Amino acid sequence: MPAEPTHDRELRRALRRGVAEDARFDELYPAVVRAVSGVFWTPLSVAAQAAELFEEQRVESILDVGSGPGKFCLAAAMAGPTLELTGIEHRPHLVGVAREAARRLRLTNVRFQLGDVTSVDWSQYDGFYLFNPFAENLFAGPDRYDGTVPLCADKRAADIELVERALVAARLGTTVVTYHGFGGRIPSSFRLARSLKSHTDWLNVWVKDGVGPAKEGFWIERADEDTGAPLFFEAEDGEAPAPA
Repeated sequence: MPAEPTHDRELRRALRRGVAEDARFDELYPAVVRAVSGVFWTPLSVAAQAAELFEEQRVESILDVGSGPGKFCLAAAMAGPTLELTGIEHRPHLVGVAREAARRLRLTNVRFQLGDVTSVDWSQYDGFYLFNPFAENLFAGPDRYDGTVPLCADKRAADIELVERALVAARLGTTVVTYHGFGGRIPSSFRLARSLKSHTDWLNVWVKDGVGPAKEGFWIERADEDTGAPLFFEAEDGEAPAPA
């Protein structure tokens, strides 16, 4: 069996201690992935905080929608070894990159699958991580990661509606952590449990625990004008979509 590269061994140790740097982590990836890490992939500090928030809610199985090369799942799996993480990604080469990184980090509590939100059985999970996964549909061509998958505003709208329906149908105990939102609405059956400033935005923790409003509908955000903190939320009237 070939010896483990020194970089991989040192990186695993740094991740366990919570002192790994993003640039060092990104050396796991090909140059084309490293070049856009700061734009598309979750920073390590955010992933570690999100993992802690999921653990606080005693979440067991997390789905990362639009996992790319797996940076969130890999970092969260190291920060929260009791968590089971699954990344769903529609670019085959990024799934391959994520799987290779997981192998190099010797992680057994993370897996990656090819697909999108339409190919997921949402009932398998009690936790969801959403880092604005559908925004790329609105990017101009040069700002997209690449042109290998179909992207358009109609696809974004359809995917957002599917996520909203899935959350309406989610079982009690489900936790959703958003970073830069997901472009859609959180059903009013969820309660905002935490809102934590993290890197360039806020990690919002939504919990479906039966404490929220009984009526069907969604939450709309009222951000603080001075700090940008999502401090004010109120229920939006209107019927929720039927569960998928």
